[in-house]
Amino acid sequence: TDPVFGKSEVSDKPQKNRILIPIDFSDYSLQACRLGFDFAATHQAEVVLLHTFLSPFSTGSLSLTETISYELKESEEHKLLFAKANREMANFCEKLQRLMTDGDFPSAPFIYRVCEGVPEDTIILMAKELNPSLIVMGSRGKTRKEIDLIGSVTAEVVDSGNFPVFAVPEGFTHTCMNEIKNIAFFTNFDQQDLISLDTFMRLFENYSFGIMFLHLTEKSDAWTEIKLAGIRDYCQSHYSGREIDYKIIGEENFLDNVEKLFHESAIDVMVVPNRKRNIFARLFNPSI
Repeated sequence: TDPVFGKSEVSDKPQKNRILIPIDFSDYSLQACRLGFDFAATHQAEVVLLHTFLSPFSTGSLSLTETISYELKESEEHKLLFAKANREMANFCEKLQRLMTDGDFPSAPFIYRVCEGVPEDTIILMAKELNPSLIVMGSRGKTRKEIDLIGSVTAEVVDSGNFPVFAVPEGFTHTCMNEIKNIAFFTNFDQQDLISLDTFMRLFENYSFGIMFLHLTEKSDAWTEIKLAGIRDYCQSHYSGREIDYKIIGEENFLDNVEKLFHESAIDVMVVPNRKRNIFARLFNPSI
């Protein structure tokens, strides 16, 4: 199918398989698009690109006369901002089409939306409207010392939304999903973990990768080993043909321990089932 872009409204075909990709026209947005389009091409899905801009204007506590004058100015400035955002989106889409035409980019049909609003809120609202199979987001985090590993907007979408999110950090070197060979899946032995695992496996069943289950604990015991072995056996019976292993990680210096394990085991992607400020907050909250 030839790429389709330039539409400002999403088609209303029933049960359309869609991939939502929020973008800000940066290089890491382009990298997220590359992986998102690759995923869409494999799943015969339509990509919806979303760009959100935030207007700096507010009437605040102005007088009535000042408010009327300010609103007129704001209206003109808003039109300029919206026009600028649409131009940038059109240029970005033209770049994507050129890359696809030249064979340098995965080919998938796509459309776009340009919206004003708080980025994380707009993304979540758009996801509720579209019900995408997956949200793919580029992320430029802060310095590693600040532990903001995936960026505030992406973290808010992961923490507040109810949709699978594939967060692509700045500097991620893989250019297609098939290059992902090893997955680390964090588990807290919750029933929801198995539901999240099933959702993940259905989304990524077309790709070959090994799975390593990780559990964070203050103190390991025989029961922890038994439960992890049980999850491994469950996966081997339900998702045959994959290499499956597990590891227990101590909570003391856990970020260093996780980084060391990821390096030693060549982990490409980590999966974190999110249950509203539970293990996700423990992993990524900058206050830790």
